[in-house]
Amino acid sequence: MFLQCPQCMTLLNVTSETLASSGGVITCEHCHNRFRSTLTDSEQGNSPIIDDHAQASLISEALQPRQRTHRFPVGWFILSLILALILTAQYAYFKRNELASHVQLRPWLQSFCQVMNCKLELLRNTSLIRIISREVRSHPSIANALQISLTIRNEAPFRQPWPTLQLAFSDINGHTIAQRSFPPADYLPEGSSLADGMPSRQSVYTNLVLIDPGKNAVNFAFDFK
Repeated sequence: MFLQCPQCMTLLNVTSETLASSGGVITCEHCHNRFRSTLTDSEQGNSPIIDDHAQASLISEALQPRQRTHRFPVGWFILSLILALILTAQYAYFKRNELASHVQLRPWLQSFCQVMNCKLELLRNTSLIRIISREVRSHPSIANALQISLTIRNEAPFRQPWPTLQLAFSDINGHTIAQRSFPPADYLPEGSSLADGMPSRQSVYTNLVLIDPGKNAVNFAFDFK
């Protein structure tokens, strides 16, 4: 016959002989709880404590592995998501100019700055700024001065900051004997906007005036920084 432990609900298979010899006291094999059977002497014969249908149901239930349910509170998930979005937005705000150097991210960051009321710095690549034409000659009306005419062009597919123009003079042996840097405000044509940057794939003409470095200056070179 089958008896059920009242403490752990384990189903125990107990024979009538075992029940008779123990005086009706049963020790649970699972939790070691001792309990007394309530069967009468007449019931200790061949009649089980539960019928066959209930017995089969209890055995099947006992053999089924117990499943643990893990519940994750929805509120914590939403809060974690909000915090993650805030941290991402803060990182994008403070690192926007570094991130915007990646062409794939720039459109997304431009939309981000429209919402956050921030501004992205222009992309910079001075290697894509070319000198289309140049001419260095004595100034026609100023003594001991040179007049430099330049046409520069931004070949990049994007606007970029106006560069600093550097000019170096060297002697016949390649030794630098004079050099000068011209910030954008010194060489840009009147009416040009520094904030808007250098237009993409457009040429800009400019004239510069500087002191003649002397007859030993036989070579000159331009560079952009």
